[in-house]
Amino acid sequence: MVDLQSWASFLENPEGFKSSSEAAALQDPLTAVLATTVLARKYERDLLDDLVPRFKNSILQSTDAHSVASKMQPALQLLRNAVEEHVQNLSSFVYQSATSMAQAGQHPPASLLNVPAKHLRFAAALLQDSSDCSLSDLVHNLYSEQMERFRGCNNHDADRSLDQNEVAGDENVEDGMMDISPAKSQPDVMDQAWVAELAQASLDLCALGLKAMNEEAAASVVNSEVQRHLLAAAQGIFSRPVLQRALTYAQQVPLRFLQVVLPSQAACNLSLQQWQAKLEYCVYEMLGSMRIREMFDIVVGYPDTRPALQDLKTCLIHTNLHDYFISCFRNETQARLLHPGAATKDIIEQYVATIRSLREVDPPGVLLAAIGRPIKTYLQGRRDTIRCIVTALTDDTRDGDSALGTESLFDELGRGAAEEVDDAHEDVDTDESLLVSAEKWEPDPIDADSSLDASSQDVISMLVGIYGSKELFINEYRIMLADKLLAKMDYDCDREIRTLELLKIRFGDSNMHNCEIMLKDLQDSKRLNGSIKQLPATAGMPSRGRRQAVPDPNFKNMTATILSELFWPPVPLESVSMPPEVDNMLKSYAAKFHAIKAPRKLQWRPHLGSVDLKVTIGIRTLELNVSTVHAAILHHFKTRSEWPAAELSASLQISITLLRRKMIFWENQGVILEQRGSSEAITYIRAETLDGNLQHHIEDSHDAVMSADTEAITPQQQLHQEMAMYESYIMGMLTNFDEGLPLDRIHNMLKMFVVEPIYDKTAEQLSAFLGKLASEEKLQLVGTFFKKAG
Repeated sequence: MVDLQSWASFLENPEGFKSSSEAAALQDPLTAVLATTVLARKYERDLLDDLVPRFKNSILQSTDAHSVASKMQPALQLLRNAVEEHVQNLSSFVYQSATSMAQAGQHPPASLLNVPAKHLRFAAALLQDSSDCSLSDLVHNLYSEQMERFRGCNNHDADRSLDQNEVAGDENVEDGMMDISPAKSQPDVMDQAWVAELAQASLDLCALGLKAMNEEAAASVVNSEVQRHLLAAAQGIFSRPVLQRALTYAQQVPLRFLQVVLPSQAACNLSLQQWQAKLEYCVYEMLGSMRIREMFDIVVGYPDTRPALQDLKTCLIHTNLHDYFISCFRNETQARLLHPGAATKDIIEQYVATIRSLREVDPPGVLLAAIGRPIKTYLQGRRDTIRCIVTALTDDTRDGDSALGTESLFDELGRGAAEEVDDAHEDVDTDESLLVSAEKWEPDPIDADSSLDASSQDVISMLVGIYGSKELFINEYRIMLADKLLAKMDYDCDREIRTLELLKIRFGDSNMHNCEIMLKDLQDSKRLNGSIKQLPATAGMPSRGRRQAVPDPNFKNMTATILSELFWPPVPLESVSMPPEVDNMLKSYAAKFHAIKAPRKLQWRPHLGSVDLKVTIGIRTLELNVSTVHAAILHHFKTRSEWPAAELSASLQISITLLRRKMIFWENQGVILEQRGSSEAITYIRAETLDGNLQHHIEDSHDAVMSADTEAITPQQQLHQEMAMYESYIMGMLTNFDEGLPLDRIHNMLKMFVVEPIYDKTAEQLSAFLGKLASEEKLQLVGTFFKKAG
């Protein structure tokens, strides 16, 4: 055993004790263990009270990043030397103690063998204590400063390498590999002293047991550098690809920086390969997240933003950002597009651009199905959605600069028709075509919803399918076609014929049959109008041998559009009394028509026509094209300068409400003045002079008036007119049921018992009609039962 004097000598100089004569006492196992433990506690006290505080204080005295770096590296070296000396001495004592115990036939305890490693962990724990100073932050700042210096010196080489890669192409993007061969990636642009100092700092940290903290700080710095580069080189830039440049930059700067921070060791190649994979994933994830946040703007700029979409497609292949893509783009679309302030036309254009953009990113259509669903739902709630779709689809006047991109919907309609014609000429698929199709096939993601299939639908099919049926679309097109044809005075319908032929290929001849008859009516009207004008003034045809009579001059400036009523949408029925000379001319025209097309007869709808007028007031003349109702109103002021509203409406056989609405146009032109008497009776007075200040928006007023007069009724109005024939059946049915009947019962009974005219409406259409009857107080809705009012 060691006496008290020997213990005092040991505590005063432990390192010298092992070489003195008293060191023989270590041959005693208990003494050896006790001596090793006492020495470890002394070294821990040195670290706690002297070495670590002195290391941190020397760094904290620095005021800027450069001085921190300059003082941290030598301070780390001194601290590492001290800790390594401690570990070496402890290892020596442990070895001697273990040897003594082995000679005594005893096994050394694990607590003794772990003393050096435990001391190293204690030093690492002291250094990581952030109560007074965070070493991880200091290391991060050190690497950040050195990264800035490294980036500045590497900019020239990195730019040159980026340009070479752009010339070579983007093959490496698909492979996801970066060249990290030592010959190309050695950081030789910095001086050897800088490389040695930074590598030594990394080695010192690893020697102090801070390898994990060292790698974490290095990873944070290189990730920040990649993010900084992407923000500078990619954010808001959609017209050129940036992914390959970002991958190359990650190789030229961050990866080469890691070669210094993680110096060459036996397992360096494996470690560097792992860091390469981490950096690649970092680029894919950061760029993909950035493009996802910018997706709404990318869609707005389509097709000029195709390079950004291709980059995003590659990023999605290498990451798991699909759920983030769906949620982020949905929220952005909801906030910026799906709100009352956005016009339906703009929403549809953005939806079309979204479809085309997502086809670039995700050909199977999984993303499109998930993202497009809320847009479709929102559009279903807009009343003018169908009309806007039909307008965009049949508008052949738009150029390639439209918001829909270089190809309008009308162009796509024509392209789709051409593809169907080409497919029809191919009897069977060739082996080559099947091979190409197989190569282009891509499986759906494993988490894809099989119920959302958008891969096989084109843009037009998805637009038409917003309401789940093409019948609504066809009916809306029929109404719009009627509006266009009724407004034509020259019978020129070549554009409409071309559009109809394309739609027939898309939707089938039978579905477009009514529209085809409507266009044929216009062509027949042109021919008949010419024939009628050539007939003599008398209704009959000239007899054989008599001189050809002169054509009737009354029809020189008159044209008529003759409609097959059964094939046209219902038009609003308004009765108006025409001037006698006009009425006689119409009767004469009808008689000549009957002479040619017997037994068919004409039923005039004069309120749908238009008249070219020259209105002279004083020294000024207006040339206007107005509806026949407007012309009839003005005609009454030829004989009288003043007309009370009630008397004028009675003479025209129209309501006062309609009269006042029509009079607004003439008042805006300054032709008619309105005067109110003491009893609020309205009198219209012909103007004697034309006030120039009142002649504003003549063209706009004319367009609005003509549109209101010639427009076919809306689908809702058409439905109510068609359902009106069943009203008597419904009222009679409910007479026998005092408690009323539910909707489905009424629907089934109408289908069973109404044969002529056959009942072919849906339950939804019947519900809308019953609701209208309820609003007119003809029916009452009690719970889910409809019953007669009163």
